[in-house]
Amino acid sequence: MTLVKLISIIVLSTVAKLAIAAPLVNEMQGCQGILDFVNVKVSQASDLYSKNDISAIKKGLDAYNSYIQNEIITPSIAATVANDKNKAASLQKQINDYRATLVTQLSQRYPQKPLVTDYVVLINECTKKAAPAGEPLEALKVSFQLIVQLANQK
Repeated sequence: MTLVKLISIIVLSTVAKLAIAAPLVNEMQGCQGILDFVNVKVSQASDLYSKNDISAIKKGLDAYNSYIQNEIITPSIAATVANDKNKAASLQKQINDYRATLVTQLSQRYPQKPLVTDYVVLINECTKKAAPAGEPLEALKVSFQLIVQLANQK
């Protein structure tokens, strides 16, 4: 194989990865907005549920949010802007602004204080696109179970 062919293959595979990564970043920033929203709702409902349940739910939500940020968003931004810190900061700010907008929209859609199972459905749709493994996944499963259990309390 010639050097030109090898370089072409490397460039094409890199471009293909970036092309695939961009839609995933767009989807996952929405997932981060959902996680932010559910985290707010869990905090608002802290007087309705035990401290241990609230803590366990937040642990899973935070673990998944960290996974998305550290494994998908940050690396994709770095690859997109060729490690230009100013551009990366600008892109991250845009993502954060979108997340905040999504929290506002979801808060209008779900004004009730008690937790609802819809939250699990929304987050589960995200896990179909990108799911953590190991401890973050186990913590997220606990969050799902607790949200469903608490939402079904009368």
